[in-house]
Amino acid sequence: MLMNSTRLFAGMQERRLDAIVATMPENVTYASGFWAMSQWIRRGPQAYVLTPAPALGEPVVIASSGLIDLAADPDVWVKDILRFGKFVIERTPDVQLDAHDSRIAELMAQDDEGEAVGALVKAIKMRGLQRARIGVDEIGILPQYWDRLAEALPDATLVRAADVFRYARAVKTAEEVRRLRRSAQIADLSIQSALAVAHEGATEMDLARAFHGRTIAEGGLPVLGCIGVGARSAMTNVQPSERKLKRGDVIRLALPRRHRAQRRARRAKPQAGSVSPRDPRRARARHRHDPARGARRRRVRGLRRNGTARGHFALPAQPCRAWHRPRRL
Repeated sequence: MLMNSTRLFAGMQERRLDAIVATMPENVTYASGFWAMSQWIRRGPQAYVLTPAPALGEPVVIASSGLIDLAADPDVWVKDILRFGKFVIERTPDVQLDAHDSRIAELMAQDDEGEAVGALVKAIKMRGLQRARIGVDEIGILPQYWDRLAEALPDATLVRAADVFRYARAVKTAEEVRRLRRSAQIADLSIQSALAVAHEGATEMDLARAFHGRTIAEGGLPVLGCIGVGARSAMTNVQPSERKLKRGDVIRLALPRRHRAQRRARRAKPQAGSVSPRDPRRARARHRHDPARGARRRRVRGLRRNGTARGHFALPAQPCRAWHRPRRL
């Protein structure tokens, strides 16, 4: 299970919440294992997970009928699912269904709840929470849907609760650590494959093909990719092109990927060919990266000395703030 239920319930207790609703794609997956594809692709599609406090009922996934095959995936550990929206699945008579197809047929046999908020309201009432204090992750729900939820539950108290999920996710579960570790391994292998073809005359697209091909071969899936060489490596959102690599070019690789619904970003900035220790570009790069290197050293020293995470993020920030402080002319 991805969800750190101990911390989530502790955060709910601190905020006096009887239940919490995940609405942001990351939190929906975190709270249920349900990867709602359309919700990840664009803003607008709705998917929710209602998680009551202990002893107040089991969690419920609210999913579009068009995503029912993903809701039926074995990785989804929340088994109580309400669907909404018309979607037709035709079945050939007398065909033997496997376990996944049987689960899809079971979910499609349930009532269509019409639309997302109506299905969420039904789930809340099924758990007897219509007069409860309910935390709602405010990031993924559209404003008009929040208003409709409040109108449908006049006796309930709705409070913003995205910070409760942030609190829970700050400490990873063993499964989440395993997925993150594997995702990082895939990234390193993919970068090695991209650099293996990074010779003079190779294009940014050549590097992209090598990187994404290795990612897929290792069991991951590309999410997006920023690859740029030479002057294009300075572009924030550079997309791979047919620009050819020249000796001495900086290569920028910023390539998130997904492994079992776990996203991971990996960045690298190697250089094509050797660079002299006296090259002014090396001195400039060292000057820019020294604050970050110093920050990492301060963080490690603090953890070794104190043995706790207290001040873990505040401690190393000073040298970075000094470097990034705006300069006045």
